[in-house]
Amino acid sequence: MTSAIGNVGALETVLFMDLPHARKRRTHLTLFLTPNRMLHPNRSEALSFTGAVRHRKLGADDRVSVKVPHVGSVRFDYHHDWQFSEDQDVRQSRRYLVANVLASVPALESSTILKSVVRPIEDLLLLAAFASRTPTRCAGWLAADHIVYAEYYRRRISLPTGKQRHRTIANGGLLGPTDFSQFLNHAINVFYKSNVQSEIRQSIYALNNSSEQTIEYRFISLFLAFEGLMEGLIADHARDRFAKDKPIRKTVREDLLKQLDAWVNENRISDELRSQFAKQINRVQAISLPERFKMLSKNIPFVHGDLWPIVSTGTTMSLYKIRNLLAHGSSFEERNFDALTNAGHHIEWHLERLLCAVLGWPMEKTDLASSALKRYWVPELLDWKEASRAIKSAGGTDSDAE
Repeated sequence: MTSAIGNVGALETVLFMDLPHARKRRTHLTLFLTPNRMLHPNRSEALSFTGAVRHRKLGADDRVSVKVPHVGSVRFDYHHDWQFSEDQDVRQSRRYLVANVLASVPALESSTILKSVVRPIEDLLLLAAFASRTPTRCAGWLAADHIVYAEYYRRRISLPTGKQRHRTIANGGLLGPTDFSQFLNHAINVFYKSNVQSEIRQSIYALNNSSEQTIEYRFISLFLAFEGLMEGLIADHARDRFAKDKPIRKTVREDLLKQLDAWVNENRISDELRSQFAKQINRVQAISLPERFKMLSKNIPFVHGDLWPIVSTGTTMSLYKIRNLLAHGSSFEERNFDALTNAGHHIEWHLERLLCAVLGWPMEKTDLASSALKRYWVPELLDWKEASRAIKSAGGTDSDAE
């Protein structure tokens, strides 16, 4: 018996195989994924002049396999969907990238499968997207448990095309194919032990979406992602620092307001000007971004000295200053777009390096190391000082104040 179940968010077809006495209810899940070059099995194919295709037999090391906490072993492979002509003489197949996993959830319980299996695997796919610089999602699945064979199609979700953001090395990823499986097995365990999971997700989402955005919005989005991850990492330190400074802040604020009142009485400033200054003084409630960045640099092994500075002193045009200019509506002429593009690359590298530090992955095994950047990118892109001068000439300021 076959049935179909549909709603506005998904479509499911179910085949009841009527084997109620099967002893085991282990469900084999085949999750259909969007393309990702680095997740595809290492398979070679030879095409004969007759049209026949011969495949080299895959070994254990030719497939990416990851052990996901609370899910089990996830193996990435190919699924072939065969189609026949009306006279059955011609066969055609389409090949899909899939993730195979065994679960203890009945095949018909799609909501449970989505919650307990698919979502943890999508965290794995998010880490794979980070390492490969290729957004990857699950589009649906096949589930079979000896009683039910169900096909589930997800809708109302965005499905990426498999396009990579950059092509700096042969495979276009953050790291090489020999380290890819090791990274995933390492990173997924670190991720689930982390207390900044939401911030990690948001950071990778920002990286995934950056290639589809305008130059200005791309920079703002990546900077906000970096700032959000930083906030999560230093939350305890910032809380302790703020509690320590609170009495001092209160005393200073009261003294400043008294001085403003005295100047009003002496007719040195107007009531309106006093009100403006008082409003700004009362806003001094948080630790400045430069101070928070110092906390991050002190507590996280985050290498950034060779990149365009996030914050700076003196006349250096920092990335934070550029963020302030863009956030407050400053416009840039076309002649400054190359410099702004350079700034976008540097904030992207900052974010990727910070994610590597959070996930405990050596930067030397990526294309983000200082020596690697010099090999993979043109010198003009690394020369942030020249780009900084170009942006400064567009009307930038020298202040890193909040």
